[in-house]
Amino acid sequence: RFVCHARDGVIVKFNAPKAGQARYLLNESGVFGALLRAVEDGFSDAPSAAETRAFLKEKTEAAATHIKTMGENPELEQFLSSLVEAYIGRAEFGGLEQFQAWVTTIEGELEGQILMMEALDKAALDEAGLTALAEKLAQAGFGSLSLGQLTAGPNQDLLAYTIEGMKT
Repeated sequence: RFVCHARDGVIVKFNAPKAGQARYLLNESGVFGALLRAVEDGFSDAPSAAETRAFLKEKTEAAATHIKTMGENPELEQFLSSLVEAYIGRAEFGGLEQFQAWVTTIEGELEGQILMMEALDKAALDEAGLTALAEKLAQAGFGSLSLGQLTAGPNQDLLAYTIEGMKT
């Protein structure tokens, strides 16, 4: 039995905008750079600390606004809030180097989530792809192939396609 996410299913549709939103946050928003500058100034009590703190606020608010135009994503909105909270509680990290290491870890985790969502999108099949996969399986010696759908919820929303068969 194979289960393949449906390209037109709710899982793919739900996750499709999230990868773009996360990629924007990571690569285009400037939030991480603003966070690191504000934290550096905050740890050193630099005269520019108020300015870089205001810049961080500006960047996070602009990112939240832009992300909303790309679709709903409460998780990413909460993530932005947690970055600001990390700035506020920066002393708990022990020092600038530890904070920078934490940011690098967070960026890596976000990149991993993006890659996972993009892989989901790439691997998802439409009905034509499902039929093509079934034909390849038949050529490989699988018989009694049966194609189906997995659905869920009160509306029986499409989640995935199934292929069942046996090697002959």
